[in-house]
Amino acid sequence: MRLFINAIVFLFSTVGVSQALVITEPKNGDLFHEGDTVKVVAELSQDDPDIACVDFFFTKEGGECPNRKIATHPRYECSFNIPSGSPHAVKIWVLGKTIEGAISSPKITILVAVPSTGTIQGIKVFTGNTSNKLFFFQIGQHRRLHVDGIYSDGVKREELSSGAAVTTYTSTDEKVVTVDPDGSVTAQGFGTARITIKNGKHQTTVEATVKPEPTP
Repeated sequence: MRLFINAIVFLFSTVGVSQALVITEPKNGDLFHEGDTVKVVAELSQDDPDIACVDFFFTKEGGECPNRKIATHPRYECSFNIPSGSPHAVKIWVLGKTIEGAISSPKITILVAVPSTGTIQGIKVFTGNTSNKLFFFQIGQHRRLHVDGIYSDGVKREELSSGAAVTTYTSTDEKVVTVDPDGSVTAQGFGTARITIKNGKHQTTVEATVKPEPTP
């Protein structure tokens, strides 16, 4: 059972552009293994005021840090364990709450290595509906594809291009939809295109349609 819990999304106004809340540990792109303990350190510059409360968040499964330490200015710490079946790429960011609102750190991404006992056997894509198709009703609208890899060790892991197993996305018509390396699809024009999702010798496709929203 994964130890991460679903993230609760908060809307905060950004305050105090002079305030700089940054994650200094781990570094962006650091590699970890399942079972490792990750210590996250967020710091403010010495000239910034203390923050009343700091929350640490993680994706995909996300959630507040289960073991956090609210220290005196300017260092805040959190530690969490990487569970079995973790996504290959985990994004981390920090929100510092003040009486006026909140400030957010830039996101960083850590990578999680696949155990040597696990080899990918196939991939499955989720679009959010039973037809396994993507529908857009406005130009510029975004949707994200979620791709899981089925592994020989029985664990299902999310496949990301920045992870240990590289998943690629290709649109047959970029005038209709484009796809970034993380699987985020953007509607560019009306029409229909097919998106090919590939990981090694395994691949699948999704149909994406962009059309005006029907009027009542």
